This record gives sequence, C-alpha cells and structure tokens, in this order.
Amino acid sequence: MPLSTTDWTWYTTTADTMSAKYPATNLLPSDFMGWATESYNLAKEYVYPGFTTGQIPSTTYDNTAIPVVETNMMLGGARLANLIETIYGSNSLFLQ
Repeated sequence: MPLSTTDWTWYTTTADTMSAKYPATNLLPSDFMGWATESYNLAKEYVYPGFTTGQIPSTTYDNTAIPVVETNMMLGGARLANLIETIYGSNSLFLQ
C-alpha cells in the first residue's frame, strides 16, 4: 500500500472533518457547464482578487479564499461520486 497507517489516518480524518465542515449541497447532477461556470465565478470573486504571483498571500486573503476553495473541493468530490454512481450504479463492483 502506498500510504502508511499514519498517512491513511491523516487523510481519512481530514476528509471526515472537511465533509462535516463543508457539506456538499447543490450538486447540479451532470450539469458540467454549470459546474464550470460556478467554479469560475467563485474563483473570480474570492480567489483571484488579492492574489499576486510570486508573493505569499496575506492572512486576510487566506481567510477569504481557503474556505471557498475547500467548499468547492468537497463539492467537486461529491459531484464526481454522484457521476460515478450514475454511470456505474451504486451496486457496481467499481464502487466497492
């Protein structure tokens, strides 16, 4: 296995914490253009402003951008899981 027990524990604990903190809502199943537009608008409004290439982001920037990025990351994972379930079905051997 490529991960040690410590690594595996860290990843699963972090995933559990993030999924509780940022529950995935508004899945917009199979609305790929909607997903892209939503992500673009969030990045344009919250992530790009205040970021300068080559400079360490400020605490204010981090406090604004990180929750947006983490929310969208969790939403992306939920959307992918939903899409896989749609394609292969929830009883698929692929998902077990």
